[in-house]
Amino acid sequence: MAANTPHRPAPRLLKLHAVASELSISLDTVDRYIKKGQLPVVRLPSGRRRVAREDLDRAVEHWREEGR
Repeated sequence: MAANTPHRPAPRLLKLHAVASELSISLDTVDRYIKKGQLPVVRLPSGRRRVAREDLDRAVEHWREEGR
């Protein structure tokens, strides 16, 4: 019988165009946020980039606090 091990659900990963659409900004702006380190990305084995839902939510909250 398997041991009871707590596990965290995998983060929900969003495509960059979904992030842009959700925030009503351009894909270029999403790229700028990533390059400035304001929006963390996850690199898939294929090299494609994704944004974790919780990272996006945290960034948006930070931007709201800054008054953006």
